[in-house]
Amino acid sequence: MLTLDIAMWNLVVPNVLVGLALGLIFVPLTTAALGTVPDEQIGNATGLPVILEFPTLEDAKRWYDSEEYRPLKALRLGAARVNGFLVQGV
Repeated sequence: MLTLDIAMWNLVVPNVLVGLALGLIFVPLTTAALGTVPDEQIGNATGLPVILEFPTLEDAKRWYDSEEYRPLKALRLGAARVNGFLVQGV
């Protein structure tokens, strides 16, 4: 609970942990995810990254073209401007 009687450390410690998490987790993760995206497309790739992992490139393509995913893909493509990137070896 936030009151005027709150100890300084009750505010400092959580904010320091958030800062560390951003610097040590999210920045490297975003860098890894966007590391192979061409410079001219980087602005489009930074909005809301979604990372999916597949055993092989062929498995990823098979999933994307599958009958099961087709209705969901139509909804997604109709509702948002989407750019997809396949990254190997990350």
